[in-house]
Amino acid sequence: WSTRTVSVDGQTASYVSCGRILDCVKVDAPDVSAGAGPIRVAGPALCSGFIPSRDRAEEPWLDTRDLGVIADGELVVTGRSDDLLCLAGRNLFAWELERAADGSPAIRAGNSAAVADGRGRYVLLFEPRSSDESVGDGAVRDIRRRLAAVAGIGPSGIGCLRRGTLPKTPSGKMRRNRIAADLGKFIDSCVSYTEF
Repeated sequence: WSTRTVSVDGQTASYVSCGRILDCVKVDAPDVSAGAGPIRVAGPALCSGFIPSRDRAEEPWLDTRDLGVIADGELVVTGRSDDLLCLAGRNLFAWELERAADGSPAIRAGNSAAVADGRGRYVLLFEPRSSDESVGDGAVRDIRRRLAAVAGIGPSGIGCLRRGTLPKTPSGKMRRNRIAADLGKFIDSCVSYTEF
């Protein structure tokens, strides 16, 4: 495998290349010099529909909802557009915030979710490391400090949920879209919630 250095909203990092693009598929993505952008694909092997159904506005192109670049004929995926949060004029991936929050001793690693709050900021929901599900003010301040260091802006709220509450896919990925769609319900079910 090989890596490529790619700029995502002015921040550069190394990403693993997916390899050369096959002749049987067309891929539309920005050149590495332009920085990461939407990846679209077309070709005879493309699916004819979705379950559940969703629009395919730009036939024959399919918006993969992935972001990335083409570097020297190779596709490099940098993230998902639905995991991208626009905060204080910066684009950040939710996983960047979650990784920072997971450094807190109060959070069970891999069990935090950063989602947009609908007002230009974000909320972090997490499951506690301790099974007693209590999180003190000091832990909340520590989490907020970690998030602000990454985002340049603190969250509008931090909520502690009971263990096993955050929805995940069968492969263990966080279902942020579901959390964002039902954010009010998730906040209401928090053991503790601090609003800023």
